[in-house]
Amino acid sequence: MKILVCSALLIIGTIIARVDPAAATLVCAPSSGPGAGTMCKLCSGVVANNWRDSLIVPNTWSSTACRTYAQSVGATAWQLGCIGQNELHWAPSQAISDPGPAIPNPNCGW
Repeated sequence: MKILVCSALLIIGTIIARVDPAAATLVCAPSSGPGAGTMCKLCSGVVANNWRDSLIVPNTWSSTACRTYAQSVGATAWQLGCIGQNELHWAPSQAISDPGPAIPNPNCGW
């Protein structure tokens, strides 16, 4: 699965990043089998039983950046994940006050 990220200026709390479209093509490989490689990182802000806002993020994102993003959208919890071609793995969600991080298994670099 290839995901193309358009050029954007991303502002999350005090984190500012310029996304370069030439460097922003993410390839989400399966964790095992033919074509195995690194899965893509997922970051999710959650309000239980209400809504979830999930992003596929660059490998440069840290768990702290994910938690900051979740806070910026008003989430009460946050969650790290990994996505491959036909698979999705989530760590347990954590309260927004919990700096964690809970890491998904398999881990895609969190």
